Amino acid sequence: MADLLKEVNPYNMRIDLVSKNFDKNRPDVELEPWFEVPFRVEIIPDDVLQQWADPKHVDPALSMPVVNAFIPHDFTIRTGTHNSSEVPRVLLDEPALKVWYKLDQTFNTPRANTYFSVTCKAANESIRNVVLTEIYVKLLEHELNETIYLANVAKLESSLTFTGDKLDFKLFGFNEKLPVLASKIAELLTSLVPNEERFQVIKEDLERGYRNMNMKPLKHSAYLRLQALKERFWHVDDKLACLLTLSVSDVADHIPRLFSETYIEGLCHGNLYEDEALAIANIFKQALVKSALPPESRPIERVVRLDPSSSLLYTAPVKNEAEENSVVEMYFQVEQDFGKESIRMRCIIDLFEQMIQEPCFNQLRTKEQLGYRVDCGARHI
Repeated sequence: MADLLKEVNPYNMRIDLVSKNFDKNRPDVELEPWFEVPFRVEIIPDDVLQQWADPKHVDPALSMPVVNAFIPHDFTIRTGTHNSSEVPRVLLDEPALKVWYKLDQTFNTPRANTYFSVTCKAANESIRNVVLTEIYVKLLEHELNETIYLANVAKLESSLTFTGDKLDFKLFGFNEKLPVLASKIAELLTSLVPNEERFQVIKEDLERGYRNMNMKPLKHSAYLRLQALKERFWHVDDKLACLLTLSVSDVADHIPRLFSETYIEGLCHGNLYEDEALAIANIFKQALVKSALPPESRPIERVVRLDPSSSLLYTAPVKNEAEENSVVEMYFQVEQDFGKESIRMRCIIDLFEQMIQEPCFNQLRTKEQLGYRVDCGARHI
């Protein structure tokens, strides 16, 4: 390595400079034979090279990058024990934390997948809380950019999403450094201090997104279906009106309330022993659980049960008056998706979906040409 570094010096260097302001009329300009691109070769003066080789001053910004804490060194494959199982099993079930676990004995790679769903009672209590939580998640993603980049370089990946009353975290990659990434994320979750400048950027971006929502008829139809079916639904126009009244101090006040009552459920699968899986889960528990959210207070995502003897028609104009396309969406509600029997019903519906996809497309798209986009499939909502 030392011998290699010695060869990295100004005398072994070539600089390629590309410019739009290139003077093609100079007498020393040459023409590249294949693409006929004009270019010029210039020798760097010796005094400049000497100055670069032994500079009097070096800009502090020209320094080695920080040590990447996510680079793994331990690639040991965890072996099974008498507690190994074919399906995930409950490793821990406490009032604030439930952990599912399965040791990978199929692929035998030094990788693991961890998923954590954090139920926050305050996240979806009101339309104001929903918008504040969306802003918080975007602020958090921005603050985590540098950490996530370094983790990605070391083949550690993660994602953060907010759906309903849940914050979902996914961390996967080389298992040795998963606790390091989990600690970095968990540390920032409750210590985040919103920045006014970044808040304004996110607020403007959200406002634009709210105003432009449902401009496409296809997305508008899905939106209207959910509006009709979901027990609790926040209209985008109401979210926009709420957003315009918020300030950065509102977000700062919302963060401690967001995690005032929480419940975490996680799945750890891959090259992890039981104690390693519990250690990762406890990182999030220690950071996020101030008070355990009791089962009776945990929100349940439910849909409206439609009257099986009725046919409902819901029509709405397109949001964009210049839009020339229309959408027809038909929804057939089968039965309650709950309990062990629901698994059998889902399998039957999946089989039925496979059977009707091609005939449906062939009839409506190919033969009758009723639309360029024709889809049919099963939905859970």
